[in-house]
Amino acid sequence: MQAIHSFKPHSCYLLSRSLTYSPLYYIIHAKQRPLSTSTALLAQSIPRHLRDEEINARQIRFVNAEGRMEGARSLSEVLMSMDRNKYWLVEVSRDPDDPTVPICKLVDKKAEYEKIKAQKLKNKPRSAANICKELVMTWNVSDHDFKRKLEQAQEFLDKGNRVRLSIKPKGRVRSTVDIEKKMKKLVMDALFDCCKEYKDPVMHQGILTFEMSGKGLIIHKKHENEKSDKAEESTE
Repeated sequence: MQAIHSFKPHSCYLLSRSLTYSPLYYIIHAKQRPLSTSTALLAQSIPRHLRDEEINARQIRFVNAEGRMEGARSLSEVLMSMDRNKYWLVEVSRDPDDPTVPICKLVDKKAEYEKIKAQKLKNKPRSAANICKELVMTWNVSDHDFKRKLEQAQEFLDKGNRVRLSIKPKGRVRSTVDIEKKMKKLVMDALFDCCKEYKDPVMHQGILTFEMSGKGLIIHKKHENEKSDKAEESTE
């Protein structure tokens, strides 16, 4: 009982005052705003450097949003003064000579989101229609190789790819008007039904070039099968 009476109210005041101005106070009393959906997704995507209340320090070397070093600042003051809806305070690194004072930078959430979004689009696999397959043969191509090239072209077109088929000279073998007409007819007869778009073949410096884009029959058929499977499941 005597120990309780010896605990002076003044001591409580000092304890309360010391907590009030410590980073722990701001961690406990910080007003956390709900993240928007896009910002929440970004929070999962950004490399996980320590940020905001996760930073374990009283003093930091502060870098503003423009990348300018502003020197030593109180962590709690920066957290209280910054716009929490717009920025993160991210721990960039720690100075080996003074690891207790980390370098921290303001990071614009929207700019970081756009940066990650652009990188994801860059890494996204291209659609079949944006992939161009090049096939080359010569004017003296054998019947077997000619048939094989047409089969390859048909496979690419069925996948929805674009195809550029070139027939070029080899050695002294050059095209003639009759051979050119024959090749055009054979190629068109074999591939025309697979094409979504078909450009007239172009003859330039002895090279006959066909350019076409596929209908994507394989992909289309796959989607149709998926639709029919779902329809059957719904009727059961």
